[in-house]
Amino acid sequence: MEGGAGVQSVMMSNTEKALGASGRQACPTCGAPVRQRSQAAHNHLFAIITTAWKLWPSDHPFQPEDPEHLRAYLLVKARHFDKLDVKCKSSDAIGLRTQLDAVIRAFCDGKPPLMHAYPWGVRVFRPRSISYAAADRKVFNAVSETVFEILEVTLGVKIEDLKRETQMEAA
Repeated sequence: MEGGAGVQSVMMSNTEKALGASGRQACPTCGAPVRQRSQAAHNHLFAIITTAWKLWPSDHPFQPEDPEHLRAYLLVKARHFDKLDVKCKSSDAIGLRTQLDAVIRAFCDGKPPLMHAYPWGVRVFRPRSISYAAADRKVFNAVSETVFEILEVTLGVKIEDLKRETQMEAA
């Protein structure tokens, strides 16, 4: 915030007014909830990720255990994540990563955490949610487009071809 701690601007956009205290957008006239994006777009992204998981290259350095693990990886690669840095001596980073992996798996339903050992320590990545409440249309679309670009490069398949294959599987 500019202007010192605790100082907030009194100027609010219509979007900020519509979001109100709940953080969910509502019509400023009637108060009815406003959908930020379609359920179809949300479902489509997850279906494409599931298809991509089935086609994931076996020689890729990241090997997802399931579509949900791939989703987490893709959101991190799309830079839609929070991080936790654990500093340690460089000689301890690999061992610390192994220990953290075991601890975090216990708290993550057995899913392997997304983390990387650096010379200064270990960075743990947690993908941010793309739920309706957490990501508006603009954020969701930006993340989706980046995920599609990552999938095109990784799979060597045009996203339109992947979308068609996903639609054929759904039919």
